[in-house]
Amino acid sequence: MASCQSCGITIMNRDEFGREKNGVIRVDYCKYCYDKGAFADPEITFEQMVEKVAAAMKTNKNVSDEAAMESAKKALDGLRRWQARH
Repeated sequence: MASCQSCGITIMNRDEFGREKNGVIRVDYCKYCYDKGAFADPEITFEQMVEKVAAAMKTNKNVSDEAAMESAKKALDGLRRWQARH
């Protein structure tokens, strides 16, 4: 199993990996963040991604807004896509 280096989700199946334009699998990103050789949302900021991931956590894990935001920020902070922001 791998984790997407953009949103942090666990990639469990081959068809969940992102792909390059030529169809080659990109093992460091999921298909929701990276497809056909580009990020799905290239202009998204770290803060916007934190909000997006926190919203999914709230829905899927039934946690508070504050707990979801804190957890999302911690999870994303170490991912490759967001390292350049430091």
